[in-house]
Amino acid sequence: MNKKPYIRISPDIDVLFVDGDSCCASAYGDEISNDSPWLGPRFSIVVPGIDEWVRRYEDATDFAETTTDPSFDWISWHYEGLCFAKAIWEQMPRCYTLYYEPPFEDHSGTIVEVIIDENVDSLIGRLRPLAKRTPAPLSRKDNIEYQLERKDDCVQITFRINNLVLGMPLSFKSLPGIKQWLKDIIDAKGEVCTIQLTGYNLHYARQTVGSHLEMGRFWISKNYPYNDEFTAYVDTKEFVRGFYLSLMTELGFGLYEDIDNHPEGEERNAVWKPYNDLKSRKIEAYISGIEIREDGIQSYVNESFVMFPDWGGCIFWDTMGVGSGDFDELSTDNGDFKLNVPGLQKWGDFYDNHDNSQTFEQWWQEGWKLVKEIRRQLPDRIDLYYMCFDPKSPDEIIDYNSWLPRIIVLRE
Repeated sequence: MNKKPYIRISPDIDVLFVDGDSCCASAYGDEISNDSPWLGPRFSIVVPGIDEWVRRYEDATDFAETTTDPSFDWISWHYEGLCFAKAIWEQMPRCYTLYYEPPFEDHSGTIVEVIIDENVDSLIGRLRPLAKRTPAPLSRKDNIEYQLERKDDCVQITFRINNLVLGMPLSFKSLPGIKQWLKDIIDAKGEVCTIQLTGYNLHYARQTVGSHLEMGRFWISKNYPYNDEFTAYVDTKEFVRGFYLSLMTELGFGLYEDIDNHPEGEERNAVWKPYNDLKSRKIEAYISGIEIREDGIQSYVNESFVMFPDWGGCIFWDTMGVGSGDFDELSTDNGDFKLNVPGLQKWGDFYDNHDNSQTFEQWWQEGWKLVKEIRRQLPDRIDLYYMCFDPKSPDEIIDYNSWLPRIIVLRE
């Protein structure tokens, strides 16, 4: 019987761990990873602080004499190391065995080699009251950024994680398949959800990162020759939300060539077809955190608006970014809709005359409640979006980034 592949955290000079092929890897960049498919599934786990942890041991050690400064605090160092190892184990695919081993220079007898699993908590608990240092923050997930551009027959999408960038076209013909792929991810059908596109495959595997059931692994491979071009460990709901809303925002806004002459009839339906091919009430319910509903029969959307205030009392903007309404009326291509939403005018006026009585997040949350009431007063053929909350600028009311993916407002 083949033994499980292993990763052994055993720091040495410029080394963080040794894998099953006896290959050493450094802790550079606070990352522990495997890029060798013959060893086991690829993974990449970022653990902030682990590089500094290794360097502290290196700085205290004379490797020629295999001795470490007598004042070095091995108890605190191993307590931090075990916390790091537990965070790695929680995210690592379960086909691996993870070991933690003290360095060769450690003659303190604090710990011996130990397998890292749920049982390591007892050892961490014994060392915690003896440790003199507080460990650095443990694990974090990858943050995917999207850049999109709608073209004649596709959406050009670029994925970015830090300095890793990959771009590809998503043809309009592939949008129904992408919708089904996202729904499969939601339902967790099968071990890996895969969609085959021209030149690339998109894959998603849920619950592959230990006990964090909300997490999953997203990766992109070339059809031929096989090669993992892009891998990210993400929160499943955040991934579906970001991917879906980024696409919907690009497909639903900036649609017409002539800003003053909107198409009608079949010409209009053709323009909106890609948007409707991707649109899914089930996905929108999932990312909104309400009861998941099947798509069923959906109204054909042929108009979209986003709500965020600007100077002069304008609150609503159409697909071409043209101001289309204020607190009591929304102007659409098929007539004006009178609105009755108490508090909407006061909320919009706060943008022009804001003070310190509310944070941006409080103001945003108040607007989110109001926009859901507006949604109830509009027909299904109109999709209503709300401005995204920008976590990079949580207090910027005036400098709100209107190009962020909008949040779709689902009729509840």
